[in-house]
Amino acid sequence: MAEISVISVNVGLPKAYAHRGQLVHSAIHKLPVTGPVHVGSLGFEQDTQVDLQHHGGTEQAVYAYFEVGYEHWNQSPWAPLPYGILGDNLTLSGLTEESLHIGDQLQIGSAILEASQPRQPCFKLNLVMNDTQFMKQFLNSRRLGCYFRVLREGQITTGDRVSIVHSAADSLTVADIIRLRFFADDASTDELAEAANLLALSPEWRSYFAERANATS
Repeated sequence: MAEISVISVNVGLPKAYAHRGQLVHSAIHKLPVTGPVHVGSLGFEQDTQVDLQHHGGTEQAVYAYFEVGYEHWNQSPWAPLPYGILGDNLTLSGLTEESLHIGDQLQIGSAILEASQPRQPCFKLNLVMNDTQFMKQFLNSRRLGCYFRVLREGQITTGDRVSIVHSAADSLTVADIIRLRFFADDASTDELAEAANLLALSPEWRSYFAERANATS
């Protein structure tokens, strides 16, 4: 596997966006920060989550997006995209949705994070990109990034090397989960049950797959 490192640490404050005649507040647009940033069980100290019903919490404490995703978008009509604009707290090189497994544990700086679930895109991507089609394109790219839970609080700095301290190589990859959730209407009961029984997957996503597995059995 390629060397993994932190390209950028990004945090955000709420901003108002116009949406269907109303103002929607979101901190989706993160900005790079320098120096060590403390990450706790609910995320980075300097970061803000506005919609706590759908974002944040221990299962979505840190959102990481990968350099390969930015490379994809920077060859698109939306280029150039600065790190953090897609909501990523961490921009990582050397990882992809295909190489990261649910349950992989990464030591970054003095913190340890565990991959918990892919991102489920929402309409706020359209707001930050000022394009009503972007969310759909983002989903179809399958470059959704991954959320992490924090197993050990610590400090993370741009430039930190990332070590895999526990490999869940027998687990499904982030790409596998993305395919099953969004692109596999004909998934078998066994496939869905495997995802539902994945202990490291967030409870919400496990419940979703369990319901689908029961419906197809």
